[in-house]
Amino acid sequence: FEASEDRENATLQNGDSLELVDSSSLNSFDSRAIFGNEYRCKSLSSLERNGPLLKGSLLKTLSSQLSSACSERVNAGKPSAIGLSLQFIVIGTSHGIALVFGYTQQIMKWCLKHKDQDVGAVSCLSINEDSSLLICGHSKGFVVLWNLSNGDLIKMVNDNHAPYTSVLHVKFTSDPHIAVLSDSGGSVFQMYVNKGKKDLDSQCIFSG
Repeated sequence: FEASEDRENATLQNGDSLELVDSSSLNSFDSRAIFGNEYRCKSLSSLERNGPLLKGSLLKTLSSQLSSACSERVNAGKPSAIGLSLQFIVIGTSHGIALVFGYTQQIMKWCLKHKDQDVGAVSCLSINEDSSLLICGHSKGFVVLWNLSNGDLIKMVNDNHAPYTSVLHVKFTSDPHIAVLSDSGGSVFQMYVNKGKKDLDSQCIFSG
């Protein structure tokens, strides 16, 4: 009988210890929950004090001009891409047009469109670091380079990447004469504008 009593006592002791462990876990969980609530309350109070990280504002002057350009009378199409720099805000449209607005006064400066070629919608665009060049990628695979100082077309090409593929992304690097392009075929190209700003060369750096 003594042996069985010892086993029962040991079982009770183990059970007590298990209960203590369980209660300790619950207590620690409750403390974490309370701490988490306090942290969330502090975060909310900090947000209320400092305001939101992002705040939107309506560009009324630009919006009214854009609405006029997208009307049936002008037929510029719907906005399909956007890019900006310290000098310009550029909006590409579904009819292949790039509308260039001044950054400060939001007045339209250029309406850029290739007159003799249907290049498809502007799928992406980028302005270089000194705001002198605009490069647009189009849904039909064309890449068009514009001079933002006078609105002139510098170069239009469609053979510098895989044929029958849309241009998905284009972005100027920190070098104002070099851009990187990717197409729907999964390939990536480096685009180079020569110093005379009269030509656009490309080199495949990844083939999809």
